Amino acid sequence: MGKSKTFNLIIISLFILILILLSVKQGGMREERDSSDDYTLNDTAPEKEEIGSYGVTSDSEIATEVGMKVIDQGGNAVDAAIAVSYVLGVAEPYGSGIGGGGTMLIHPEKGSGESPVIYDYRETAPDSETVPDSGVGVPGFVKGMDEVHKDFGSVEMEQLIEPSINFASNGITVSETLHNRLSDAQYRMPELDHMYPDGDPIEAGEVLEQQQLADTLRGIQEGGPDAFYSGDLSDDMNDEESKLDQEDLESYEVETSEPMEGEFGDYDVLAPPPPSGGIMLLQTLAMAEELNIEETNDKPVDYAMTMGMINRVSYKDRLKHVGDPEFTDVPVKEMMSDEHIEKLSSGIEGSELTEEYQSDLDSDADLEDHENTTHFVVVDKDGMMVSVTNTLSNFFGSGDYVEGFFLNNQLKNFSNNDDSPNRPEPGKRPFSYTTPVILSKNGNPVIGIGASGGRRITPIVAQQLVRMIKFNEPIQASVEEPRTFLELNEDTLQVENDYVFLDDPEKLGIDVQYSDRTSYFGSVQGLVIDYENNNIHGASDPRRQGSWESE
Repeated sequence: MGKSKTFNLIIISLFILILILLSVKQGGMREERDSSDDYTLNDTAPEKEEIGSYGVTSDSEIATEVGMKVIDQGGNAVDAAIAVSYVLGVAEPYGSGIGGGGTMLIHPEKGSGESPVIYDYRETAPDSETVPDSGVGVPGFVKGMDEVHKDFGSVEMEQLIEPSINFASNGITVSETLHNRLSDAQYRMPELDHMYPDGDPIEAGEVLEQQQLADTLRGIQEGGPDAFYSGDLSDDMNDEESKLDQEDLESYEVETSEPMEGEFGDYDVLAPPPPSGGIMLLQTLAMAEELNIEETNDKPVDYAMTMGMINRVSYKDRLKHVGDPEFTDVPVKEMMSDEHIEKLSSGIEGSELTEEYQSDLDSDADLEDHENTTHFVVVDKDGMMVSVTNTLSNFFGSGDYVEGFFLNNQLKNFSNNDDSPNRPEPGKRPFSYTTPVILSKNGNPVIGIGASGGRRITPIVAQQLVRMIKFNEPIQASVEEPRTFLELNEDTLQVENDYVFLDDPEKLGIDVQYSDRTSYFGSVQGLVIDYENNNIHGASDPRRQGSWESE
């Protein structure tokens, strides 16, 4: 890239930063989070093809701001999603980044002639070697962003990467979440003076500069995916993980597919197909319908145990059937058939525990309890909605650090069972709980939602949709409701401290463990298009200091 072009990009990015600061000071110009906290879904079926409003929700205030600015300045939802993805890799280096991958669900605006599509740029096992002990897979993030940009982008890629370079170079204010993640992971992290000044995790409120990452991002900005997948950077990745060679990196391919479809309430539900977690979510919602989950409203024990048992049943069914469809025949239609859902639901009785549905955790990721990923949603002025989950698998992935970024350990999501459809094989994608979701009516996207949280992602998203759609709870308030999770391999109900039972669950033989570990219960991000009033309403999870904005 020539010096003049680089200079122009710097000027553009500085302009973006100035606008961000002005928008923070002039917050009254935008709809604040609490102005829509009491919003509940209405039954109006959208018919309009254009809304005029737009919004972004993410785990990071600066990522949300950048996404809004991209749309402010004429970009579409995919442009904003690319910029947000890159900035999240800077603001949340523990949750996602160029050393990992992700899943993006795009629902084009009605009237565009385009159909909803899934981009799977998750990590794969090396073609040329067995799965490394580190769990590092071939990163798909950079090629994923490049592919969606080729198909949907309207703003130059260089401009979309520029904000992430600026924040890496000039610094970000460390959040409490980032400080805590650095503290919890210190025992397995390399020596990184900028993240551990004087040997201690950088404190919340301090400024974290990531110069190596800025240089690497600038190389991608100037050279495109080739700068990442070949040359010096690929050699550096191979030096860090010997089983990840240049041939594996250069041969990586992004996969596109149609989303799976289901129904919940009056909505069509779109979710990613195997090997992502969409099938578990759709089964969970179908079983919740079958069991009339709305009858558990105001019955906290029955609600927690019913949703927990549903998740157990779906998990066990997934172990039997789900792997990468390129390597195994996944009976999706059978798994989603009315007969199968009825059969799966038949053994679930309110708050009763059924031991036959317990399952051993079958992957290292589950055994290590990767509380992973980051999720965000974007809606643009034309009504295009993008729901995205990006990940490194475990927080900070493998902990292997290459030129400013962390390599994933996504391959630890492969089964340890040699007979599993999810067993490791060269070139294969492991199962993942990542589940970016969009709910629509009349062909128009209405709700975009998803979560972080490892093996708790699908039950967390399901709980959120039950509260919003079946219990008619306000959107932001429902995100803030205390969560529960019934362990898969033992009869323990994990409960956030503020969860209130009306009956004593221990009298029913339920072992309850209260927890204040906010990261354990994930982080939900969601946007809702209110077609009746031409507004965007949102929800952002305070468990990771998330933020949402609309205009």
